[in-house]
Amino acid sequence: MGGGFAITLSVMAVVFLPRYYAVGTALHLFGFILGSAIGLPCFLLWWLFRSRAPWLDRILGLLVLLACGAVTAVLADPSMGLPLIVFAIPVVMFVTMLGLALLRSLPWGQARYVMPLVIAAACLYWALLRFEGVDGTVSGVFSWRWEPTAEAQYLAELEAAAAVGADDAQPVEPRTLTPQVDDWLQFRGRRRDGQVRGTNLSRDWLGQTPQRMWRRSIGPGWSSFCVVDGHLFTQEQRGEMEAVVCLDGETGNTLWVYEYPSRFVEMMAGPGPRATPSFADGRVYALGATGRLACLDGATGVEQWSRNIAQDGQAAIPEWGFSSSPLVVDGLVVVFAGGGAGKALLAYTADDGQLTWTAGDSRLSYSSPQFVSLLGEPQVVMHDSFGLTGYRPADGEQLWQYAWPMPKHSRVTQPALVGERQMVTAMGYGTGARLVEFARVEGTWTTTELWESRQLKPYYNDFVVHQGFAYGFDSDLFTCLDLTTGKRAWKRGRYGNGQVLLLPDQELLIVLSEKGQIVLLEANPRRHVELAKVDGIEGKTWNHPVLVGDRLYIRNGEQAACYVLPLANAVSSAP
Repeated sequence: MGGGFAITLSVMAVVFLPRYYAVGTALHLFGFILGSAIGLPCFLLWWLFRSRAPWLDRILGLLVLLACGAVTAVLADPSMGLPLIVFAIPVVMFVTMLGLALLRSLPWGQARYVMPLVIAAACLYWALLRFEGVDGTVSGVFSWRWEPTAEAQYLAELEAAAAVGADDAQPVEPRTLTPQVDDWLQFRGRRRDGQVRGTNLSRDWLGQTPQRMWRRSIGPGWSSFCVVDGHLFTQEQRGEMEAVVCLDGETGNTLWVYEYPSRFVEMMAGPGPRATPSFADGRVYALGATGRLACLDGATGVEQWSRNIAQDGQAAIPEWGFSSSPLVVDGLVVVFAGGGAGKALLAYTADDGQLTWTAGDSRLSYSSPQFVSLLGEPQVVMHDSFGLTGYRPADGEQLWQYAWPMPKHSRVTQPALVGERQMVTAMGYGTGARLVEFARVEGTWTTTELWESRQLKPYYNDFVVHQGFAYGFDSDLFTCLDLTTGKRAWKRGRYGNGQVLLLPDQELLIVLSEKGQIVLLEANPRRHVELAKVDGIEGKTWNHPVLVGDRLYIRNGEQAACYVLPLANAVSSAP
């Protein structure tokens, strides 16, 4: 029996333990994928040839195990395909071995009749579950299959509202939306760096608790908010329809909805769009998970034009959906399509959607194009499978490329500008971060790697940079990294795989944890200082938070909410 336990515990260790010490590394990913596939045959070989059960019972036990597994596979929820292999097999093996150990005191003649019941219960339990995806450590999230999904409940709410004449797609009056100084016009703010300037929040949340203005249900999706003139623009899934929605920032009520037939879903993160809308010159630009790029009137949601970037870029829909938040710069809308062969980036005219230029050869990235100024030259920087590349906005001409090829691993995070001549780029999968310095001599660009560090390894969790230090997630632990040396200053704070905002004027950080908690931290390179933590929303939260003035807007794939944060002095904030 010792051999069976050794095999079972080895499989359990390979599949489940790396989440605690090696998240996203080759050990984690290969164990996740191959642990059960290799462990189950070894377990069955042990049972047939090394266990001490009578031969007839070995054969019957094998047949019972295979029969229960087959019945479970037939009865299981459609979402449970791969999870049965990855999660169920190790657990069934463990329960089987535990049952054998506990029943050793019984005569084998009695135990032989109990064990089939143990195996059947261990298998059929999984037929009662529905797979809801994974958390940031790639641990399975399950619910009872008879419970309605959050999306189903949301759709029922919409249907009930429509039945009593409270349809959320109400007609709205045309008007001109005027961006305010502190508005959040695109993904991660105006510079896509997650920084909010000019605020003066109170550091005492015990005496002045953040007040919730509203909280509401929302459809699945990993979009953040674009905030303009009191309007919130985001994206969600509504059954078989993908939607761009506009909410009233004061009430959370829906002002308009733009829908079209499309549904994207994958096992890890579930259904819904991934990108965040952008706003410019009265229009909203939104990219859906299957590649529909739409230009909408910001006040009414009326479509001005739309394109299919998968067709224009001759690109396949990525494994986790198109995730590039549109970048509006100099009258162009730039998105990452991943078509390769000169069609990685596509640039459309913002007014009419005509394809203006294409550039780049990468086929894989879940990052978004970013407008920066390096050495005084404005450019579009893309973080993709080739590394970092800078393009001239007017025509897409490549200015430089820092080669850091990762053809099989997806890059999701945004690079961070450090001064006028350096950028930090980072990714997960056990890879880490690098600091790159740029030089330009007589129009020729060169890149130099200053250091490489494995002490900041974010997956889809963007980091922020302040006074020579980066603050972000090393897997699921919050980390401060010294940008001079690439060495870790501290690593503390289990907020899951959340997101972070920087308030540089106050040297504060706002972390939205993976569980939906709002955390106030000091941007302190000497030590981790947590000032406050309050509950925000419920459910797995990977979406980026947005702070406009004293209003914190947060959402995930189930809920959206607005909190008024206590201010020490009321001043404007400018992302």
